[in-house]
Amino acid sequence: MTDTYRSETLSNIQLLQDMLSEHFNIFLVLVDQNVQELTLPSQFPLSCYENALTDTHCKNCLSICLSKHQDGEDEPFLGRCHRGLFYTVFPANIRYLIPVYLIAGFSVEAECIAKTAPLLQAIFNLPIVLDSSFQQRPYKKTTSCPDNTLGLTQQELNILHYVVNGLPNQDIATKLYISLNTVKTHIAHIFSKLKVSNRTEASLFVHKNGLIEMLKR
Repeated sequence: MTDTYRSETLSNIQLLQDMLSEHFNIFLVLVDQNVQELTLPSQFPLSCYENALTDTHCKNCLSICLSKHQDGEDEPFLGRCHRGLFYTVFPANIRYLIPVYLIAGFSVEAECIAKTAPLLQAIFNLPIVLDSSFQQRPYKKTTSCPDNTLGLTQQELNILHYVVNGLPNQDIATKLYISLNTVKTHIAHIFSKLKVSNRTEASLFVHKNGLIEMLKR
């Protein structure tokens, strides 16, 4: 299996995940058993992100969700976070270095999650191969850069770079192989972190604080 094939496979998985997230209007992400993201989160609620800045449970939300799923259990687990949002977790049929799980939901409507889970499980139970030789992910890990004092993830820095350069949301989505809705969600997070309300203010912030070189990396 070539690196190009693996990259294309993950890109297609990301596009599928984004499409399903938009269709059902719920959060979706694929993680391995160590809670490392295989895909970029789709529709992560802004309220969850903001709560994570001060709430340890929200900050470690995905780890907590995954820990409540019983090993060896194939049926979707329906849980509720400490802030009252419902979610589901179940194993995905992806051959990878270690087991992979889909985490979905973060909705106030338990019935919506319960009805959606079987269809999501059917889709992600289709066999997908990312075998043991897989080494390089097509996406940069979404952690903060060491010298980034803004608290932006690498993906948010990528998007901010395009925002500053005047690209519309659809062009950003095309370049990063993510959905338009995911771009909008990331931009909302960026604006929240920078404490700005629009693209113009974000661009002025970047130029005023001499961050252009950081965005070029």
